[in-house]
Amino acid sequence: MLQQVAVPVRTRMALLAVGIVLFAATDSVWAQLPTLQSNAERRRLEQQRDAQAANLLRMQQQLRFSKFSGKIANLQQSAITVDAEGKTYVVQVHPQKTRVTIVGDAGPEVLRTGVLVQFDTLLNPQKTMALEPVEKLLVLTPSPRTQPGVISDTPNDHTLPYTVRGPISRLVGPQMTVAASRKQVRAELGKKPTVQIEVSDTSLVAVGDHVDVEGAEVTPGLVQAVDVRIALSKPVGDKEAGAEAANDRKTGDAANPQRRPPPKQGRSS
Repeated sequence: MLQQVAVPVRTRMALLAVGIVLFAATDSVWAQLPTLQSNAERRRLEQQRDAQAANLLRMQQQLRFSKFSGKIANLQQSAITVDAEGKTYVVQVHPQKTRVTIVGDAGPEVLRTGVLVQFDTLLNPQKTMALEPVEKLLVLTPSPRTQPGVISDTPNDHTLPYTVRGPISRLVGPQMTVAASRKQVRAELGKKPTVQIEVSDTSLVAVGDHVDVEGAEVTPGLVQAVDVRIALSKPVGDKEAGAEAANDRKTGDAANPQRRPPPKQGRSS
């Protein structure tokens, strides 16, 4: 039979204090559990990040960066064979991952409605008419970097030339109208205007053209191109030059075996 024992007040107070301390300690441990879990998660993520960085470094070491120049020896749908100082490279060209720029001279017959052009000229105060014949034009591929407009570093100084850029909206003889964003700019072409191109239309490319390549060499001689710049060896729009280029070009799997005026005006990245 249990006996009830009287516990002094001081002892009861001491036991209560111990209980409070134990409860506080237990609560502190539970409060730290999320922190401990987040620390463990953070360590796991840091280890995963370090592993990814190590893998990326190994990939960079395996994919050697290459930069070279040469002549085009053969053309296929998505690859170019390049002779570079006695070494042959197969350059893979990806439509979304490779920036392709083709530069060269062209005849005035490439100028027609819809072609994006750029030229520098003096304009009237309304910026709607060129005050001098246009002697030099650049044909471009539409892209975010080639938006139409009337451009000037000093827009309030009408004594300095403006850069006019836009598609040709009307062309009758030497009289040309360019849709430069909100402005319709009228201009007269010179008697023998110089026309150059800076486009991405690969149908203009032919065997023998000069090419500069930057990319990753996946295996010896095989390059995944990041940037390709091709300088045409013959003018675009010159019928005789175009015929020679067609004869020089190898068939391969190329989709467009001949040069064609004007360059395609599809959008570029």
